[in-house]
Amino acid sequence: MVYFVTTASLMITVALCVLVGRRGLSSFGWKQWALRVVAALPLLASGPLHFIHTALLASIIPPFFPYRPQLVLFTGVLELAGAIGLLLPTFTRLASACLAVLMIAIFPANVYGANQTVGGLHLPSVPVRLAMQVLYIVLGFIGWWQWLHGGPARVKLVVGPSPLWVLVSCVGFVTLGTWGLTLALGAAHDIAPFWDALTTCLSLSAQGLLNWKKIENWYFWIAADLIYVPLYVVKRLDLTAIVYVLFLTMCFMGLREWRSMKSQQRNSLLRGVQAVKVDLL
Repeated sequence: MVYFVTTASLMITVALCVLVGRRGLSSFGWKQWALRVVAALPLLASGPLHFIHTALLASIIPPFFPYRPQLVLFTGVLELAGAIGLLLPTFTRLASACLAVLMIAIFPANVYGANQTVGGLHLPSVPVRLAMQVLYIVLGFIGWWQWLHGGPARVKLVVGPSPLWVLVSCVGFVTLGTWGLTLALGAAHDIAPFWDALTTCLSLSAQGLLNWKKIENWYFWIAADLIYVPLYVVKRLDLTAIVYVLFLTMCFMGLREWRSMKSQQRNSLLRGVQAVKVDLL
């Protein structure tokens, strides 16, 4: 039953994303290319592992699947094909199809391998991983809706500062949430319950602020990424740590751009006020 629920959830999410994408999405320049590179790097790094550590990866595939080593090799091909396709605009659609099939194919293995030690790395339990993935999916869709319809008169949101009470609430959530989640992750035998709890709560606060286009979201993301990088190094996930270095760089770039946008909005408002004063005179 758990395999059906989790796999069905993933397939429904992929289908919803496809339906949203069919409405038409515009390119956003070099940032889109940078995101493609960030997404492709870990795939290019982990794809060859399917061919190097085939037996190890086959051990976390549920035993009722036949031809497990062949499945590992097949998903390795999908992963490399998807990564290369992300970097070649002509093959974008093919890459998305390969990665969609890949994510659905490896999901049962992630569920089966949960709470096990694989290659010296202890994986978190199913409820923790599933709950967090569902939460981030929901927040992502909420953010998409807010950016399009969350402004006055249901227009697009604009970049702005957070009220003091919102920041205080975020700090309170991080404090209490870290305490509670540390206990939960400790019970699930996580190898770094406090740091995983802290980064999770920082990320959730950052996502909430990002959903409302509050400029302070970048400070929470930066704080989380500064912890994530050494945390993944300690967990022997060096490639993931490198990806988070790229995420950290993008956070600083995003902060700078949002500050510039905020300044432009303020200058535009001042020019509008001055024009009204001139008209009144």
